[in-house]
Amino acid sequence: MTDNPLVSVVIPIYKVEQYLQRCVDSVINQTYKKLEIILVDDGSPDNCPQICDEYALQDSRIKVIHKENGGLSDARNAGTKVSSGEYLYYLDSDDEITPDCIMLMVDAVKQYPNVEMVQGGMKSIPYSSYYDRPWMQNITHINDNKWIRQHFYCVDEQLPVNAVNKLFKKSFIVDNALYFKKGLIHEDELWMYFTVKKVNYIVIVHQNTYIRYYNPNSIMTTNTQKRSATHWAVILNEILNTLDNPCYEKQLLKYCLFAIGYYGVLEDYKGILKNYSTRLRKNGCGFISFLIFCFRISYPIVKGRLIRRVLVHFIRERLKK
Repeated sequence: MTDNPLVSVVIPIYKVEQYLQRCVDSVINQTYKKLEIILVDDGSPDNCPQICDEYALQDSRIKVIHKENGGLSDARNAGTKVSSGEYLYYLDSDDEITPDCIMLMVDAVKQYPNVEMVQGGMKSIPYSSYYDRPWMQNITHINDNKWIRQHFYCVDEQLPVNAVNKLFKKSFIVDNALYFKKGLIHEDELWMYFTVKKVNYIVIVHQNTYIRYYNPNSIMTTNTQKRSATHWAVILNEILNTLDNPCYEKQLLKYCLFAIGYYGVLEDYKGILKNYSTRLRKNGCGFISFLIFCFRISYPIVKGRLIRRVLVHFIRERLKK
């Protein structure tokens, strides 16, 4: 690692005209100056393309990509592929980072040169208990893939699933082909599932480095249950086909909870949950598999209300072990 490595900040942009200045200014004004700022205009139909070009004229560190709309995953991948930094940082265009965000993360890299991922703290506006909570308290660094998996596939994951607010060694991303699956609205979930399988060395920065804003027009905020279920069906099938050790059972149980949660929204979930149940039975979780059978049988009559609660309880208790 060089003394002051180049950090590429990748910002996918689509229909965020009213938030874009706040976001980009937060990067331009970083106390750490050795940055490459990649603005990926994902075919935005508003004034975002012009705003990006104006920024590029003002700051030589800014690189603009104009592309056809392909979604958030495609935009992040495009930014990653043209980046030239030794490290990568993903930022959503309706959020911002604190002035010392990159400096704090680079300082962590300097202290632990072999680190593959640095995780920062986050606060949200308005307040959200999901984002505004300490991650991995009393831990500064972990160099153990099994430990990382165990603490990601637990009931309440201690490692945020978001792709944002993490500083990655670029070679780690590229060498492991950790690109985002195009077309998903829950792309971070699947991407982080694969990332956790590969990452061995994480450093935690406990200061807040990222400010998450709720955008009422964002994909996630306006998402419907049926649309969400459609994309989760893709994720759950891909996960089922890529389960591995260590922590095979924890992976299976964690994502089975999602299959249970979306059961009944789409016809596809009958087969998905049955497949998860079969894997659980073969892995020694016969009682949970039996509860899933009871849930599926009772669902057409009473929507599985009581048995769903019992089933989820047993899975969560098993995940704690």
